[in-house]
Amino acid sequence: MTRVVACALALLVAAGPAAAGPLSDLIFAPGAAAASAAEVSYAHERRVPADLPEDAALPKPVSDEVLTLAQTSGEVPRRVLTRQGPGTPGPAPVSEFPLAGPDPVLLFFLESTARNMAALTGGSPFYIRNRIREALGQADLGTEVTLGDTPARQIVLQPFAADPNRASMGAFAELALTLVVETEGAPRFLSLSADTAAAKGGYHESLTLMPEEE
Repeated sequence: MTRVVACALALLVAAGPAAAGPLSDLIFAPGAAAASAAEVSYAHERRVPADLPEDAALPKPVSDEVLTLAQTSGEVPRRVLTRQGPGTPGPAPVSEFPLAGPDPVLLFFLESTARNMAALTGGSPFYIRNRIREALGQADLGTEVTLGDTPARQIVLQPFAADPNRASMGAFAELALTLVVETEGAPRFLSLSADTAAAKGGYHESLTLMPEEE
């Protein structure tokens, strides 16, 4: 995702002052991504409708890919996001991010969702990002859940549920973004998923925190 830096940072800037709610205050808090220097990895999966035409601009299925977020050392440490899939010789860089900003995994997920929705519907990525930004700003902290022994909150966003243009969005009119955030200590995403209506196979993308290696 060579354009993820500019697009994700554009989303971040847009999500600042205009998105001021309980959820955005939590996940977009300055320095939230720097709360832990630990390396974390997420299993990345994407399913797309089976009847898509052969088009290089359309999103492709993803399976068995791992995204890893680590922190560099040095005078100006940064967060580095890499990806590695089956058969690849090693991790490929996605982007570097400053410490004083939101979680890069969240930015990757939101930008991937917006960009792929735009490609599949022919809609404007700017319009889609703005609706997602508004949904983040209006969201509360969802419901309390427990994953294993980990307390968390599950938030479900439906950015286009009342959108005046939803008739032209196909299955994406019912897009649901589900964020599960650990609430013990610094906020950390346990999983993020994007799902449309199941019609014609639907669209699914998810990032799931992988267990730390012992």
